This record gives sequence, C-alpha cells and structure tokens, in this order.
Amino acid sequence: MLCTLFATACKKESASRQRAGADIELQVGDNRISGAKENHHDMYSFGGMLGLYYGCSSVFKISGNESIGITLGTSLTKHSEVQKDDFIQLVKPGERSFGSLGSFTTFPQMKPGNVEIAFTDKDLKRWCSTRIVEKKIDGRIDASVFLDQPGSKFFIDDVKDLAAEGGLGYRIRGHFDCVLYEVNGSAQKKIKGNFQGVVSAFD
Repeated sequence: MLCTLFATACKKESASRQRAGADIELQVGDNRISGAKENHHDMYSFGGMLGLYYGCSSVFKISGNESIGITLGTSLTKHSEVQKDDFIQLVKPGERSFGSLGSFTTFPQMKPGNVEIAFTDKDLKRWCSTRIVEKKIDGRIDASVFLDQPGSKFFIDDVKDLAAEGGLGYRIRGHFDCVLYEVNGSAQKKIKGNFQGVVSAFD
C-alpha cells in the first residue's frame, strides 16, 4: 500500500534539464571511465503527513549506453514548495550515508542525509549501491531493497551557487567509494570516483 501511495504522489520535475561544466572520473571494477557527455538533473517530491518530502539527482551520460546517477534525499520541509534554504540543506557539503532513494523500480525512503548511486553499463546491465530484487506480482513489479555498504563513503566537498554566473542551481563537487550490486543478480563490483555536476530545484 505504501509503494502505491508513493507511485501516485511522487513526481519528478524538469527531468531533462542539462548543464555544461560537468565532469566525472570513475574506477568501476577494473575499468576506468573519464568524462561526461551530458549532465541532466531533476527533483522528486511527494506529500506526507509531516510535510513535503523531496530530493534531487544528477545523471551523467558517459558514452553509448553508459550512465551514472547520484541521488540525494529524502529531506522534509513544512513549506508547500521547496524553498532555496531547503535545497541548500539538501546539497550542503559533508558526508552522506547510503540509502534507498528510488533508483530503477524502487521508491525513495523518507530519511534525510542519504545518497544512492545507480549505474547502467554499456551492456544495459543495471547496478546500484542498494541491492534490488524485483518480482512481478499481479502484473506489476514489486522491488525489495537491501542496504549493505560497510566501509563505504560519499562526500560532497564543495557547493557553488551558479547565480553569479547567471545560472540557476548549484554546482556540487565530491567523491565516493562504495560497492555496486547488479539488479536481480548476484554480481557486485567496487566503484570509486570524483564528480562535478549541477543540481537545481528551480527552472
């Protein structure tokens, strides 16, 4: 029932917004990946009994089918819309814990200070920092999630307001080191990287 409520109430906003000045450098297993062709960003939000829940993601298109998404959330505000101060709290520098924030067929947990990393490789295999197991029940996909990131880390090192450059949103820079799990599979691989991308709550 809870997943059904999320599915109807959770919305993504401006999913195709794209900005320059993005970069990413990854070590995925034994493979090195450097550079981002595109950087899209969007927000999700949904209402609850305590207020408005929200989060944001920055998705890097690397090459071919490869892409990596970094999602931050899920924060709570008493306002009916996300305000600038709310968004600053979401992306402020510091460490984040790994959590389940809506990658692929899942739904975001209502817990602040979390991050989730989702990776699609060149063969269209899906990987995530959360272990995801999907089952088809009554014609719909039901996803179970498991958190297993001992010793992993994710830091936002720097946040820059783009208003001085005539832009909207914030350029965030950070680094991470964690494990990715194949969705519906048993494989796993180490991933670490440095990233610089744009996030925004506003058009």
